[in-house]
Amino acid sequence: MKTSNRHFIRLTGAAVVVLLLSGPVFADQNAADGVAYLSGGVGESSRAEIDAVQDQYSLKLVFAYTTGEFLAEVGVVITDSAGTTLVSTDADGPWLLVNLPAGTYNVAATVNDETKTQQVTVPASGLKTVNMQWPPAL
Repeated sequence: MKTSNRHFIRLTGAAVVVLLLSGPVFADQNAADGVAYLSGGVGESSRAEIDAVQDQYSLKLVFAYTTGEFLAEVGVVITDSAGTTLVSTDADGPWLLVNLPAGTYNVAATVNDETKTQQVTVPASGLKTVNMQWPPAL
């Protein structure tokens, strides 16, 4: 097997690094208020599926440790400028695509009880990519 087919994912709440050799994690979901989102990116086929549809979304969040290991099961809450929750989910993989209208949003993402927040401005066209990183768990 080629090295490029291996993906290391450190799961939230565990000190274990999982070696995933096959089987994509890909979940198409919709928030209650109609904001479409899609998470995945674990495995080559899941990455290919997300790459194929990412132009249908306005925001791409990428989750990883500062060491470069990708993260799964990241708790994500996205709110608008009024504080209304638009998306609340656990990302199934290191990529979360969200289809939001142009505007400014607050993203809160939690890994190992550490929440990172970031204000994100989504453009009227194109895909905004935001990388969120955490120090590795001890």
